[in-house]
Order: sequence, then structure tokens, then C-alpha cells
Amino acid sequence: MKIHVAALLALLTVFGVSKATGQEKRKQLPMVHMKGLLGLVETIPLPTEGWMDHLTVDLKNKHLFISGEYSKSMVVVDLRAGQVIHHTTGLGGDPRKPFFDAKTNEVWVDLGDNTVVAIDATTYQVTKTVELTGGKGNAKRDPDNGAYDYARGLYYSGVGAPGTMDGSIEIVDTRAAKLVASIPMHGSDPSGIVLDAAGHRLYVGMGDVVNGQSVCKVIDTEKREVIAEWPITGGSQPHIAALDLPHHRLFFGSRLQGGHQGEPGKLVVMDSDNGKVIQVL
Repeated sequence: MKIHVAALLALLTVFGVSKATGQEKRKQLPMVHMKGLLGLVETIPLPTEGWMDHLTVDLKNKHLFISGEYSKSMVVVDLRAGQVIHHTTGLGGDPRKPFFDAKTNEVWVDLGDNTVVAIDATTYQVTKTVELTGGKGNAKRDPDNGAYDYARGLYYSGVGAPGTMDGSIEIVDTRAAKLVASIPMHGSDPSGIVLDAAGHRLYVGMGDVVNGQSVCKVIDTEKREVIAEWPITGGSQPHIAALDLPHHRLFFGSRLQGGHQGEPGKLVVMDSDNGKVIQVL
């Protein structure tokens, strides 16, 4: 279940988000069902293990960057050669959500030590560090998932605050390498995060469970404030999100039982305009 949901969300992110415009978002398109898209063609050994579920790609150079969360490292794979070409170790915290920015040739990633850093995509070294709200090394702040506005160079990091209600969405201007805003989420676990840059919306699935239910909080990225809160009925504890703009569909992959081991999970399909739950798989 976990593998199929992750593959579906990855496809939706690539084909739905990158090719849709603000105008397309307002036009309902017919759903197309296709089979046989995915198949195993190669296996590439990696020099680390554990929690390697966040990655980004440099399409021009065919380089894949994988966050080695458990080992506090970044693995670089040459997809043409089918082998690891670099392993950046000794990062200050567990790397979570990486994004490759072709305009600056940098990989931006949030770390478990409450920072967001830039890694040069040629030298593979950390070149910039931005401290998030609460400062570097804050044990009560835990960055995890995020979203990236490639046009504006804005990194949206979902920072958890275990045991408190102080979770937030931190906004880092990667061009200036500085923190520009912090949006309180009034919860401990902003997890599944996806951006509609054209529509100026950030969808945040909250991993908090209140009365057996989690919610999606909708942020207006221009006003930088929460403007709506939608129940995620049938799939509490969302951890990953994707957006299909042409069909007005918002997807949340939920754990239900908590942690990385909980099975089975659920895929919740919602209307991205009004938050209505359409289907639970």
C-alpha cells in the first residue's frame, strides 16, 4: 500500500503540478486512467540506510539527490551511469525535504537542527545556512516536509513542535538566504504540504489528531495567513500531499496508526477548491 500511494503521489506532483497553469486550474478536464506506466528497470546500491523517502532531481545533468535522513547525509546519484557519485556527510541535522533549483544550481533542504541549508549542486558542499524560528539546534523544533516556489525562490518548511501547539510554516527566501516569515499553525505536526503557486495557496495536512480527525489548513501565500480549515475525513495523520490542478484534486496519503510503520494507510481525495472529501482509498 505504501509503495503504490507514494508512486501515485510522485506522478501527480510531476505531471499535475508542473504542467498546470492558473487558467487550467479553473477548467475541469476529464479523468484519464492509464496502466503500465511503471516498471523496474535498474537497481542502484546506496551507501546508507534508513528513512530515505525524500529526493529531488537535476534533470539537465541527470543527478538524483536523496536525503539520507537517518545518517544526516545527502546522496548524489548519476542516473546516466547508474551509480552514486558523491555522499555529503556530517550535515547538522537529519535532512528532510530537498528541492533542486536550476536557476541557482543549488539543492535547498531543511534539517532536523531547525535550519534550512543550500548545497551546491556541483561541489556538493553546504554553502548557505538559514536558521528558523527558535534558532539552530532548538530541540523543540523539528522541520520535516515542505514545498518550494521555483519562480520566487521561496522555501516553505513545515516545522513540527512535539508536545506543543507551536508548529509553523517557515518561509525562507532562498535568493536572499534569509527567513522572511513564520506562520503559526496552532498544532504540533504540519506534515503533508503542497503548493499551488499560481493560485497563491499552500495546503497543509496537519498530522495532529483531534477527536479522531485531522485537518487540512489552507494558507494564502500572499497574505501569509491561514484562510480555511478542512476536515480530512477518513484519513487522519496525513504525511504526504499532492495536487492535480487541472482536475481540482488534492491528495493526502495518511498513516492512520502513526509513525513510519503503521499499516494500512489511506489515500484521501479532496476537492482543492472547497475541501470536500471525494473519495477515500
